[in-house]
Amino acid sequence: MGFAYWFGSLLIGVGPGIAIYSSFVGRKSFLVLLSLASAFYWLLSLFLVACIFRGFVPLPLSVGPYAALLLVSVFAQEGLRLVLYWINRRVVSAVNRLAHTMDMPMLSELDEREISLSYGMGHGFSHSIFFFVSFLQLALGDGTYYAETCPGLSFFLVSALNSLAFLLLHSFGMVVSFDGMRRKQRYYAAFTPAVHLSAALLTLGNLSRGGCVVVAPLVMALSLTPAAVAARTSWAIAAQSPRSYLVGQAEPGGAEPAADAGSMSEVPLNGPPGPPGAS
Repeated sequence: MGFAYWFGSLLIGVGPGIAIYSSFVGRKSFLVLLSLASAFYWLLSLFLVACIFRGFVPLPLSVGPYAALLLVSVFAQEGLRLVLYWINRRVVSAVNRLAHTMDMPMLSELDEREISLSYGMGHGFSHSIFFFVSFLQLALGDGTYYAETCPGLSFFLVSALNSLAFLLLHSFGMVVSFDGMRRKQRYYAAFTPAVHLSAALLTLGNLSRGGCVVVAPLVMALSLTPAAVAARTSWAIAAQSPRSYLVGQAEPGGAEPAADAGSMSEVPLNGPPGPPGAS
């Protein structure tokens, strides 16, 4: 127990998210700023929901009150996702205008997906901090905790698995949702809210004795579906319009680098324009 248990729980809950963030977002300062702004935005939304239910706590240990809490929380977050998409379109337009002024390539479709991922990772990490990391210091003691309804799994292990599941769901769900709204494909736009609501309601199974053993893998499997959809569609786009992700890397055939170190090298969102129809 102690530090090893705390560190192991932390790695399960946010470790994969940190690896994804380092690979796709952390290398680009512009995306880091967007992810931090997104995290602050979603933390405010969670505080808002918490304030709404402050007068009703403690909630009775039954499905009804917790279902109402989850419904309000999910619908509030999905409504705020629409607001964030509206803000994102303004950000993309501003970056494209700047690129046009500087005679640089405009954002490609893959660039816009990276921006969406940075928003999603901000959402995912704010969720993990709010619902997992905030109480993880309790795992530093000599023992561990078990919920009365889940005697088979440690409370911190269940929390870590839920943290990882929703971190992945929010991160890649933002990519799928924004892509669907940008393309005006309603089934893609509605996919993430449907998965989010389903995963949230599934956690009500933790109120049943032994339910956590079934709920944890189900929520994890459900949370991987947005990641699979985002990966499949992004791979298809990359195959149609390959590009270099490294600023200053020479193009095939000995061509000059796509951008020099002085032109937005801190924000490597460059490359050839996306396929026809990319906004």
